[in-house]
Amino acid sequence: MENTAGTNFKAGYIDSIGWGNYDTPLLLSFYATEKFTSTGMPYVFVRNYSIGTDSICYDFGDGVISDYKQHSLYHLYKVNGHYQSAYPSVNYNICIKTVNDSGPQSSCQSYAITCVDATVPVITTAAATICSNDSVILNLTGSLNTATKWAWYEGSCGNGAAVDTGSTITVKPLVTTTYFVRGEGGCTMSTVCDSITITVLPTPPAVVTASGPISFCLGDSVILSVTTGVGINHQWKNYGSVISGATLSDYTVYSQGYYNVIVNDSNCFNTSNTLHVTVPCLLPFDSDLKLTTSVPNQMVAWFNDGILHIQYPAIYGTEFSVVVYDLPGKLVFQTMVKLTLESIIQVN
Repeated sequence: MENTAGTNFKAGYIDSIGWGNYDTPLLLSFYATEKFTSTGMPYVFVRNYSIGTDSICYDFGDGVISDYKQHSLYHLYKVNGHYQSAYPSVNYNICIKTVNDSGPQSSCQSYAITCVDATVPVITTAAATICSNDSVILNLTGSLNTATKWAWYEGSCGNGAAVDTGSTITVKPLVTTTYFVRGEGGCTMSTVCDSITITVLPTPPAVVTASGPISFCLGDSVILSVTTGVGINHQWKNYGSVISGATLSDYTVYSQGYYNVIVNDSNCFNTSNTLHVTVPCLLPFDSDLKLTTSVPNQMVAWFNDGILHIQYPAIYGTEFSVVVYDLPGKLVFQTMVKLTLESIIQVN
């Protein structure tokens, strides 16, 4: 720099003197911050705040020295000579360096990467024995420290099939299975797991089959059966409601509905498939013939042009409920009637 007279001078500042025509004293300074918290890797970020020179380099204490005049940069530390996400707790001495007329100059700061493995977790559950159709919740207690997640496996610790992550998981094993969990991520190198074995009991078989067609005319029937065994209990249902007294492995169905059965042994229960039984028609009927019953005194009934005729000589004067269905089995008429010698009922 020169003044109006063309005289060169230096602009410098010394604490005890102030600004003057002399060199600014060298002051090496830098700022370092860890990036492990945000990245999960052993990064450090450095920025130069030196005065008196702009020719500096960084020595990161692990054998890596930056080029000169790189005033801010990131550095990833190696572990055993390799870049990796898991590493032990380490301390490094980071130095900023330059060379002036007095020779090499440096200023250093101590930098620590602290890595604390997760504690060995303790697994708990409400039920270590379940049925094959059930699920179970697994919980753990423990501290992650500088690890970032709880990792669950089945079969072995770390090398088995990955199941889930978190302090609480839900599993639904089909067979007896052992689950393992440990803290992972960040800088941790932990290999210690806790484990729990979930015992799975088989459910009794529950497959309903029919002895014949499940669509038939009113008056016919079909037998529904389910596989059974020693110590197996049964409860048949229709439209989801319990059928009173239907507790055998077979059940004879006469009317339409959605039938299934609940089977259970001393440990587990199972719900069968559902069969939809339909009754779409009445029995074949010849209007020229009279329907008869097998009871004494023979009641007879027949249709003629939409009129129902009922004849039962032995019970004249007795009141009966008369119910009429159409061919698909739908209720179309219902009434109370007192029989005469030959009662005639108009069916609309």
